[in-house]
Amino acid sequence: MASVAPGMTGVRQLLPGRDPLRPVEQPDAGRTSGTGLVTLAAVIAFLVFGGVGAAVVKSRTVAYRSDSVLTINQPKLIASSRDAGPIQKLVDLRTQYAELLTTSVVTKPIADQVGMTAAQVASQVTAIAQPNSLLIVVQADAASRSKAIALSRASSTALITYADDSQAQARVPADERVVLAVATPATTAQRLTRSVRTAATVGVFLGAVAAALTALVASVLSRRRP
Repeated sequence: MASVAPGMTGVRQLLPGRDPLRPVEQPDAGRTSGTGLVTLAAVIAFLVFGGVGAAVVKSRTVAYRSDSVLTINQPKLIASSRDAGPIQKLVDLRTQYAELLTTSVVTKPIADQVGMTAAQVASQVTAIAQPNSLLIVVQADAASRSKAIALSRASSTALITYADDSQAQARVPADERVVLAVATPATTAQRLTRSVRTAATVGVFLGAVAAALTALVASVLSRRRP
């Protein structure tokens, strides 16, 4: 029976299953260093790409909005009416005209005037029929104040012209026509920006994707090193 060195029985009892004479394995310094580099690269990628992405999104969402206010009226009918019927008729027509602003019959002349395509105009203008009134608010968004004002004015003019021309083609007498007119012209524009939360969300997403890809590539490269 093989002899056991004095004191080794206690070691074996403290470390069951391990040969006390076998040297303890030391951690691979190269592997530890490689893991640290992968982590560092991922963090840097997250910060750089996330920050750049958020900044780009925020800078590209700057826009300006300009409003024109139109009124709708039918002077002859209103003057001779004894009830609210004509008013209700104008309220209904106002909604119909507002919806026409983004259709081709109106966006085409606007586009020709401001040098845009009809599709671009339709995506940048909106007509809002104000509740409990005979007003139509024409809103236009653009990349600069001057373009937003010009687009709002052109949109108002095109809608007024369409209303008059369509009734003329239908041979409605001039004194019986529904009249759209500018109550408040577009003279200024308000700056609009996408919220900081939206830019931050995009930045975090792009940063996370960049960090994951960077970590994957760095991990593969570190394993190939001798």
